[in-house]
Amino acid sequence: MVKDREEPFGLSGLIEFIETILSSMALEGHDPLSAIIAGLPDTGKTEALLQYDATDGICVATDLTGYGLSRFLRDIQIGRIRYFIIPDFSKLLRGRGKAGDTVVSALISLCEEGIYNLSTFHQEFYSQTPVKCGFLAALTIDSYQTWRKEWRSLGFMSRLIPFLLGYNQEDIDGGLKTIRAGRNPFSKKALSLANKVTIGITDSQLDQVERIAKFTATLNRDFTAFRSFKNMIGFVKSHAIVRGDDKVTAEDIAFLRACVPFWCDPAGDDAQFFIIRHLPATVNDLVSKLSYSQSLVYNKLRELTSRRLVNKDKITGLYHITY
Repeated sequence: MVKDREEPFGLSGLIEFIETILSSMALEGHDPLSAIIAGLPDTGKTEALLQYDATDGICVATDLTGYGLSRFLRDIQIGRIRYFIIPDFSKLLRGRGKAGDTVVSALISLCEEGIYNLSTFHQEFYSQTPVKCGFLAALTIDSYQTWRKEWRSLGFMSRLIPFLLGYNQEDIDGGLKTIRAGRNPFSKKALSLANKVTIGITDSQLDQVERIAKFTATLNRDFTAFRSFKNMIGFVKSHAIVRGDDKVTAEDIAFLRACVPFWCDPAGDDAQFFIIRHLPATVNDLVSKLSYSQSLVYNKLRELTSRRLVNKDKITGLYHITY
């Protein structure tokens, strides 16, 4: 059963996304997923991320350099560090120039090929197997748009799962009510990810994931869709871990589909997220199932249709996902 809106308003999709990405560190036979969250300032990105800072194996990096990252290699090798959370990637890159490039290069190596050997004036490191580690970073949408073209040329973007966070007015109003009431909608959530888990997936499910991967690849300029497909297989398996299952189900693929509006410009929001999770449906079905207003549901369906993410059957009135 898909939950409807709840505090923190506007962040339901993001929080489930974060838990899915972090759960990939427990996935057997698959490298940890890496992702980047981009949104306007003061939208709850950092607070949502830091809810999970007590999870075993997570290292929160508030500042980082390429050299500093290399000093963690031993801890990564022995499993003490399995994942980096970078709550303010904009700060890390700001004014760094080539130093920022060094950090990005190091992250590319860690999250994809892995690091075997490192020999510098300051440090020597050797490993017979590649040392790999995932990361989840947040930054402002302006920084993301500034760096995206360069990152794409470096191959950084194709290694990441992006999450472009937007808001609708009704979720903003809900957040203001939370503040007025003096409530803190964020709480610490230590995930239990100590043991590796093997997750099953059927050929039919792989066909569905491949179709979604090919669709998003055209939006994000992943020419072959190889990395998109690989990442999405890991994504649905990781979501199965979030649910406590050992196999992928339709629920995991439905969540993947609902995340697509967040993976490409313009940014998605929770209303779009919940609408897609309830499709196929008519407008009246959606209004009865969701706590958003009828006018907002209409507006979001128009947005999703203009983005070619959904279409309407003129005979039945049902809206369907196109991917």
